[in-house]
Amino acid sequence: MPMPRLSLRVKIVIAVVAPLVLLGMVATIDANAKLYEAHSERLTQQGVLLAKDLAVQSAELLSRDDVLALYQYIWGVKRDNPDVLYVLVLDTQGRVRARTFPEAVPQQVLEANPLRLGQRYAVELIPTDAGLVWDVAMPVAEGRLGSVRIGMSEERLKAVLAQEVQYR
Repeated sequence: MPMPRLSLRVKIVIAVVAPLVLLGMVATIDANAKLYEAHSERLTQQGVLLAKDLAVQSAELLSRDDVLALYQYIWGVKRDNPDVLYVLVLDTQGRVRARTFPEAVPQQVLEANPLRLGQRYAVELIPTDAGLVWDVAMPVAEGRLGSVRIGMSEERLKAVLAQEVQYR
């Protein structure tokens, strides 16, 4: 069966509408990517600020060897910050001194995001069983007492982005 010929009017409409639809799709994808990037940056900045405060508080508690107060403090950080998935305090050998994981710390988390000598902090996006997590590592007392790690979940970020995109 032969294809019907398109009238000049239909061809003009297609020639005008198709690029507009394509441009709209590209603009939407670009806007969503920029929105995600801005929210991810906010999430990592929040993680850095929390890790910095945690490192200062941990230094005092570790120097007094007050592990009970350290646990109370890290659980408070996790409780008061809905984006925080986990908090770890490690000694200079990388052994766990305190954690908010109910069981052992997953190996993939322990091995990720190592701090290098003299590094102020490190941020790495790591895959976990709970999804992608922004892991922030910060030295405690310039690394002399170990380091702290905070895992920032993207789940609330994704929900906010979905809501913002829905209202556009």
